Amino acid sequence: MESTEPAPQKQKPKLTKEQLRRRGKVNLAIIAVIVVIVIIEIATMGGGKKAQYAASTTGSAVVDPATLSVSFRVTNNGSSSGDPTCTITAQDPSGSDYGTDQFQLQGSLAPGQTTNSADSITITKQGAQYVTQTSVKCQ
Repeated sequence: MESTEPAPQKQKPKLTKEQLRRRGKVNLAIIAVIVVIVIIEIATMGGGKKAQYAASTTGSAVVDPATLSVSFRVTNNGSSSGDPTCTITAQDPSGSDYGTDQFQLQGSLAPGQTTNSADSITITKQGAQYVTQTSVKCQ
């Protein structure tokens, strides 16, 4: 006949105060790393809010044989203010006379706000008079 007594259970070894203190420090370090990662994510994403821009050229004028002034409009369609940097490009139909420039708008653009601006860009081979295509993109 077999015994019906329950098998003896293994007891967990009791941790010393030093072991408990070390585990606490490790847990605290893990929490600190997680907090730092979350802070970095929020900072790089703007807290989940981001400025988004719609931009279009509104005109251009030859300043001199190598320079074209390009007028453009920028609207902040995002949910937070931002300082847009715009890239303006211009070229002739064949692409042989072209120019590009980056332009930082002065001041912050609030959500829903629209501003008009202009920038002069240098066109290769003094071909400003041949430019027929202009574009602007802002971020």
